[in-house]
Amino acid sequence: MIEACPFRTSGDIQLEVVLSLMLMNQNDGPGEDPMKPMVFRGMRVLDFGCGKGSLLSALRTFSPAVLPFIEYVGVDQNRDALEFAATKGELQYPWGPDLATSTPLSKALRSVRFIPAEAFPSALPDESYDMIHVVNVLHHLHPVTDLPEFLNNALGRLTWGGFLVFEDLFLGDYPVDLHVPLYGCPGAVYLGPAELSSIFYLPTGCPGCYRYFRKERPGATGRVQYWFGFTYVLKKGIRISSFPWAEAFLPGLVLALKKMTNQAQLAQKRKETTSGAASAQDETRWYQEYTARLEKVLSVVDEKRVKEALRPFVMNARDNPAQAVEHSYDILNRY
Repeated sequence: MIEACPFRTSGDIQLEVVLSLMLMNQNDGPGEDPMKPMVFRGMRVLDFGCGKGSLLSALRTFSPAVLPFIEYVGVDQNRDALEFAATKGELQYPWGPDLATSTPLSKALRSVRFIPAEAFPSALPDESYDMIHVVNVLHHLHPVTDLPEFLNNALGRLTWGGFLVFEDLFLGDYPVDLHVPLYGCPGAVYLGPAELSSIFYLPTGCPGCYRYFRKERPGATGRVQYWFGFTYVLKKGIRISSFPWAEAFLPGLVLALKKMTNQAQLAQKRKETTSGAASAQDETRWYQEYTARLEKVLSVVDEKRVKEALRPFVMNARDNPAQAVEHSYDILNRY
């Protein structure tokens, strides 16, 4: 299911839905009797890119009957942010009708801890989290050298039936309002929910589901600026468990990057046909630089690795599997 909601101002409601689903889905595992009464076994949440602890703070909206069963782990590369996020654990959770009966959130939850990003994934056991929330991290990762390994590590730490949730920026509608400082991250490639669907579909058999939103805010000159964000949700199933290797994400990633390059080139041509205003020239230059950035990313793709990634998915081809691999790779290159 793909649902567009361009007027939302945040993606938090998706997290509420995912967390609620997990409360209902505790018996949904291999060999479980679907008619067995639901039993809440607890919930382990890994908040990757936790920043200043917004998700931890949002857990205060949950029932006091549920909080003692929730374990929270926050991960971030900014140690100052981790220290600030830890203070959110001291926020008072109102157990009763007044603050006199409140208790710190860190005491209401089963456990709260924080670890630096460099300790991921070695400090965290495999298949140990029911939800991994990744916020504003994707555009900081190199799509080819870093992203496949990160996705592999994240899925490896999810329990069967667990949810991988991304919240991040993307360019949204073209042409983009490039005056927004958020799009000024040096070297960033802004993968969107459609690109994530492309990356995950081949190794998982599932495109995931998502919503996107557009957020507006006044700029420094009084001009209204807007940027796009999204929430993307993928559930770990049997097929995901069957392909625990980073290369499986490469074919869909190559396809996504080629599509993004084409979009940037088209946006550049549109800008070139507009008036000669300085703003249009600046945006044309941005698209030129962004196209070059995407082409540079694609230049480091290892053809041999991509073909090896395609091989398991064409082994049942009636023709020669090697020929099927070459044919599939040729389709990628023709995009």
